[in-house]
Amino acid sequence: MAGIADVYVTVLPETGRIADGIKKALLGVDADVRRAAARWKKIIDRELSGEKAEIEVTADTKKAKVEIDKAAEDKKLTVEMDARHRQGQPSRDRSRRP
Repeated sequence: MAGIADVYVTVLPETGRIADGIKKALLGVDADVRRAAARWKKIIDRELSGEKAEIEVTADTKKAKVEIDKAAEDKKLTVEMDARHRQGQPSRDRSRRP
């Protein structure tokens, strides 16, 4: 038999119902996980009730202090003031003091 064309066909399965099944299965697992988590929480709370823990925390702040001091050294403050007053009139000191 002589052929006049080649035909290629792709067959895709219909997955609409599969997605619903997967969703339903995952929701069921979610409920199981929630129940297990609640059960584990009760067990952990029961086992740890009345337990006390002491934790010693120490910090060596020498390095931080050195870095802060280094950042602050050689800093200068410049203050500009407009201190005009008319000749012959007394100047008034309006600076605040503690």
